[in-house]
Amino acid sequence: MSRSVSRGSSGGALILACLLVVSLGLNIGLWFLRYQQGFVEGYDEGYVQGLKDGAGSSYTVRDPTYSEAVAFVNFDDTDTLEYSDDFDCTRFAAKFKENAIEMGFRCYYVHVYFEGSKGHAIVAFETVDRGTIFIEPQHDLEVQLTTGMSYCELNNLEGTASDIIVDYLLIP
Repeated sequence: MSRSVSRGSSGGALILACLLVVSLGLNIGLWFLRYQQGFVEGYDEGYVQGLKDGAGSSYTVRDPTYSEAVAFVNFDDTDTLEYSDDFDCTRFAAKFKENAIEMGFRCYYVHVYFEGSKGHAIVAFETVDRGTIFIEPQHDLEVQLTTGMSYCELNNLEGTASDIIVDYLLIP
């Protein structure tokens, strides 16, 4: 029994494989040149845009001192906005947090859980010198949170009968 070997097809396959490798190498080289050109030409613009887009990513924000937090609370105008069905405590807290981040301060959205009701939204700063402080963004007041206590009574605010603090959650 004899075997026959076809040599013509393997030579063509070898040439095709070589052409593919050369083509792939040229494409990688062109990609690298284009990458380097884009890196050099767009670095400064991309860096500035990255800083703007990165606000709130914890790379450009920091925890304030207590005096910086108080100064920001006094500066911020969120408390001048009017409460409505469309702009409730959740929106006040979100707006305040957004403004704090724009100023470079890390700020937490705080969901306060009340016994038998939906709860309430405030904000907090983790100050570097006095620890966590809670802020009522509707009134610019520093408030206290103690589980088992009435939020309004604890902070001398008018409120509802169902404001006993069950728990609270800080959300970055």
